[in-house]
Amino acid sequence: MVGPRTPSTVRAPLAAWALGSVVLLFAWIATWRGVGAGVVRRDVLELWVHGAQPGWFDWVPFIHPPGYSLFMNTVDTLASGSDADAAALVFWSSAALTLATTALATGAAARWFGTGPAVFVALLVSVSPQNLRPFEHYPLARLLLLLAFVAVVHVLERRGEEPSRRALVGVVGLALLAVEVHLSAWFLLGPLLGLLALRREHRGARVVLIGLLVVFLATTLTGLYGVLEFGVGHKPGRGRVSFEWANPLLLAAVIPCLFVGLRRAAAGLLAFCAITFALQALQIADGSPFPMSLHYFELIGPPVALVVAGTLATRAGAPRWMVAVVALLLVGSQAALFARGLGALFVDPRWILMVFG
Repeated sequence: MVGPRTPSTVRAPLAAWALGSVVLLFAWIATWRGVGAGVVRRDVLELWVHGAQPGWFDWVPFIHPPGYSLFMNTVDTLASGSDADAAALVFWSSAALTLATTALATGAAARWFGTGPAVFVALLVSVSPQNLRPFEHYPLARLLLLLAFVAVVHVLERRGEEPSRRALVGVVGLALLAVEVHLSAWFLLGPLLGLLALRREHRGARVVLIGLLVVFLATTLTGLYGVLEFGVGHKPGRGRVSFEWANPLLLAAVIPCLFVGLRRAAAGLLAFCAITFALQALQIADGSPFPMSLHYFELIGPPVALVVAGTLATRAGAPRWMVAVVALLLVGSQAALFARGLGALFVDPRWILMVFG
């Protein structure tokens, strides 16, 4: 259980989150000015590609659940009603969603692990290169998946007592929102809930998993089976690894987490990676030739940071200096990839500063 929160427990993570937010705002403003000046590669940025969908709560190709249609049509309606650019609405609303995601991840780390790990999470999530391309519904899907992940871990994995009925209903609701906006949320939540449900004493996890499955399966009757055929088919050519792939060092750091800290959450994250990689290799439910990841791996960026922070917080017998070196290496590599990704958006990286002239 978590003890009383001292002022430093709040101030230091908040300062780290604010610093990361300033870096993000600089990158976003530079990018948007670059779009206006024509010096940003719009085909790389990808803001508004698929446009309005046939219905508001329909399943649509390529196997997008009703939440996707709802999001896309909401943006289209707002843009039409206000004579605004749909791409601009996506960009700046996604910026707000990303700041909320970093705040939630930082707050969860502070509550669960304390000041140092929360600072680590704030910096790691803020300077992720996956924040640079706010493609359509992905920032919303990432926030909803993080909400569901935090709820599952807090209510079902970390608490010693049996959760209340209200807490279980809340977890089901958050998880349902996540999977109805992006099906890939299942690849994390399904294995995580399944592993928790295997625990003999964990009736709550079984209730959540069964409730989520029943309600979700009811929503599939509105059109999932009619769009399944659109999810299979070889995409000609060879893709490139986009910067929505997670930092490889960060993914590698999840492996030791199977033995220390949030072990079941770590297993769920690795299951997500394995399933996503297999679907890409088989060209199932993937819109680009392998190995381009589209934006799938950005969905698990914040949960990965939380799980790794939890393992570092335990130290597991490692000396403090070694933990500090690992944390600095991960944050440093993340920052380097962030700078590389920002440069990749511009026709010439020199324009990043010149757009402010």
